[in-house]
Amino acid sequence: LWDGIQIDITKAKLAEIELEEQRRRLQVAVDATGLGFWEWDLRGDRMTFSERNRELIGLGPDAAVSIASFRGAVHPDDWTGVQAAFRSAREGGGDFAVEYRVQARDDPVRWLATHGRVVRDEAGPVLAVGTTLDITTRKTAEETRSLLMGELAHRAKNGLAIIMAIASQTARGAST
Repeated sequence: LWDGIQIDITKAKLAEIELEEQRRRLQVAVDATGLGFWEWDLRGDRMTFSERNRELIGLGPDAAVSIASFRGAVHPDDWTGVQAAFRSAREGGGDFAVEYRVQARDDPVRWLATHGRVVRDEAGPVLAVGTTLDITTRKTAEETRSLLMGELAHRAKNGLAIIMAIASQTARGAST
């Protein structure tokens, strides 16, 4: 004798398997890009950083995450720009993007790009979420390109000056 209920959970199990597969793909993509994730509960003033975001900012695994610890990592010359980007998104309730330098402990200076969104409800800003990416290689390449273009412009000006001097000398010699 058997007494009970049987419920077909096939759809729920398939959805669970699909969700797990999507999580796996997302994790592989995140690992491949080197993205760090962060979240800031604006009303409770609590920040959460992913392990990768901690590495990018230069915080140890057990270090307290706060706006003060984040500010301490950002290069002083870049802090105003970081604040302005966030403030604009907070007041308008939108997305923001900012590039800035950090220097953690004895590490060299690194450039980071942060993209985020401020989420609002009827009472105002609630949450800020976003990603951080190390863009040091790109910034170094841009700086190198800028230096090379400056050198090329300088050499071109020197070459033109020589040609103009030759033309001027030739013109003076032809008029005498």
